[in-house]
Amino acid sequence: MKQFYPRLILLGLLCLLVFATGAAAQDTETYREGLYVNRLEGHNIGATSVEINAVKQVEGSFRQSTVHITANFGGEPLWQVRYALDATFTVPDDPDWLEVSDDLGWGGMDAEVQVPIQVTRCTDVVGGNCTTTTEMTLVRIHLSAWANQGVTQTNGEYRRPASFYGSVSIGSKTFPYNGAWGHNFADRYLQEW
Repeated sequence: MKQFYPRLILLGLLCLLVFATGAAAQDTETYREGLYVNRLEGHNIGATSVEINAVKQVEGSFRQSTVHITANFGGEPLWQVRYALDATFTVPDDPDWLEVSDDLGWGGMDAEVQVPIQVTRCTDVVGGNCTTTTEMTLVRIHLSAWANQGVTQTNGEYRRPASFYGSVSIGSKTFPYNGAWGHNFADRYLQEW
């Protein structure tokens, strides 16, 4: 009888360990979500484009949000100064500054980061006698995306078209987003009823 209780306690502890390990393995979430928007306006020398593809990868307790941004726009005067940005960065401080709802009905992102930008300066009217330098500039992204259509699925990715609101600032130039079209996306989709 003296050995029965210790063995029973040991058996109970082993069962708890097995069940706790199994439950922890089942709770490990792995998914990918994000948003995409390409803002275009103007034409010829006055053309402006700012494209953002932001992805958050979640694997258990690991979370990382990565943003790829490209931009091409003119300075003052347009023919004299042009900016070209092509940068990828990790969202600083908190990866949850990029978030998409489970039903893809809403997405949002806030980030501020320093990135390199190419600046081309020309000294004559037809764009001749130009020099290009690389400088560091502050990029501020404050966007929200509200779904305006239903969800589609292609190759395991769910997409929901959305209208984007907020702004993106690159250096001293601010680009307003007042209904620009893009989409929220994820590799999982939970429909709200």
